Amino acid sequence: MSGIAELMLDLGYNIQGSDINLNENIQRLKKKGIKFFKGHNKKNIKNITAVVFSSAIKKNNPEL
Repeated sequence: MSGIAELMLDLGYNIQGSDINLNENIQRLKKKGIKFFKGHNKKNIKNITAVVFSSAIKKNNPEL
C-alpha cells in the first residue's frame, strides 16, 4: 500500500493512512508529508473522498 500512497502523493493527492504498527515504510512516507494514524478508528476518515485498502483488512474494520 505504501507504493500506491507515494504515487498518489506524487500526483498531487492529499493522502493519509492508518496501521496497527508504524513501520519503516510508514516513517519514510511521514517524512514526505503523509499523515498517519496508529490504529484503526472511524474518526480517522473524516472528509475523505476515497478509501484504498488491502485484502488483509477485514470487512468489520471501523474505517470501512
